[in-house]
Amino acid sequence: MMTWKINPIPAFFWFITFFICLPFVRAQTDTSVVILDDTGRLTSWEDIIRPFQGQTVYVDLWATWCGPCREEMRHRAEVHVLAERYGVRLLYLSFDDQDRYLVWHDYIRDLSIRGSHVFLSEHAQSDLRHRFADGQVDGRPMLLLPHYLLIDASGEVVVSSAPRPSQKSKLKRLFRRWTGQ
Repeated sequence: MMTWKINPIPAFFWFITFFICLPFVRAQTDTSVVILDDTGRLTSWEDIIRPFQGQTVYVDLWATWCGPCREEMRHRAEVHVLAERYGVRLLYLSFDDQDRYLVWHDYIRDLSIRGSHVFLSEHAQSDLRHRFADGQVDGRPMLLLPHYLLIDASGEVVVSSAPRPSQKSKLKRLFRRWTGQ
């Protein structure tokens, strides 16, 4: 009688495929991650916020090279839950240079950062630096990252220095106050 040995390699391969790789595939197809612009079409603040008229929006000004920005991203799931609860939209505006496009794209997809994303053109970055400057260096506007804003339903910036995602209780009070819930 002949006995057959079962090779454990194929079973291990399927285990790896489903439990290790599947989350990455899921992140790539997550429809709650929306890229509004990554081509430089939106060149001004008005262009960027136009799709959000009639909605309260929490805006995250960040960059992939910014350590504090990445640290705050660790709280993205909690912010998403709060935003859904209070009907607040999430908008992420990247201040990355053009040569970091692929880093930015992979970062938001791999981490499945839910919300709307804009890879800012140089013109849009300049516009936002002038609008929301924290100060000036050598006569030029300086914007410290990360920086958070809250926009009301009429499109006005009502809080130009909103709480960070790590400040969950302050953020909750802010959302409750501006959404009336």
